Amino acid sequence: MLTRFQKTLHAILSLLATLVMVLSGVALVVLIATFGWLVFGRYALNQTPTWVEQLALLLIVFITFMASAVGVRDRTHLAVDLLFEYVSPFTRRIILTVVHLLLVGFGLLMTTHSSTLMAFSWDTEIPLLGVSEGLRVLPMVLGGLLTAAFAAGNIVDDWVAEATISASAGHDSDAVSLPRSAAAETEDDLPDAVAASPLPSPQA
Repeated sequence: MLTRFQKTLHAILSLLATLVMVLSGVALVVLIATFGWLVFGRYALNQTPTWVEQLALLLIVFITFMASAVGVRDRTHLAVDLLFEYVSPFTRRIILTVVHLLLVGFGLLMTTHSSTLMAFSWDTEIPLLGVSEGLRVLPMVLGGLLTAAFAAGNIVDDWVAEATISASAGHDSDAVSLPRSAAAETEDDLPDAVAASPLPSPQA
C-alpha cells in the first residue's frame, strides 16, 4: 500500500516541478521579448539596448539548470536502456536506484561548489544590469538541490511501486503470478505516481 509519506512527497515534488517549469516558461517568454526589443531598437530606433545581452545570459542560465532538474523528475533525459532488455525486473530496479543515487550525489556536489562560487562573486555587479554577479550562479545552486530532491523522490516512487504491485499480486491465491491482463488491471488501479512507469529508463 502507498504510504502517506510517499503520497505527500510525490505531491510536493510534482507541485515543485510544475512551478519550476512555469517559471522557466516565463523566463523563456521574457528572453524572446527582450531579443525582439533588441532588434527593434537596433534597426528601427537606431539605439541598441546593450543590456539585453547580459539579461539573456542570466535567463539562459536559469532556464537551463532549472528545467534540466525537472527532466530528472520526469525522466526525460537521454537514456540508454539496451541493458534493461537482458536483466530481471529486480536487477533493473537496482540499476535505477544506483543511477538515482549518483544523481543525488551529483546534485549535492553541484550545490556545494556553486554555493562557494556564488558567495565569492556576490559583491561583483553584472555590467549594465547593476545586479549581483552571484545571481548567475544561483540557478546552479537551486538546480543542484532540485536534482538531488527529484532523484531521491524517484527512488521512493520506484520501490513503493514495486511493493504495491507485489502486494497486489500476493492477494491472488489462485496463481503464483499475475497473468498479463490481471497485472495490467492492477497497475491501472494504482495512482499515476507509480502506475505510469514502474521501470523507467536510467538517466544518461
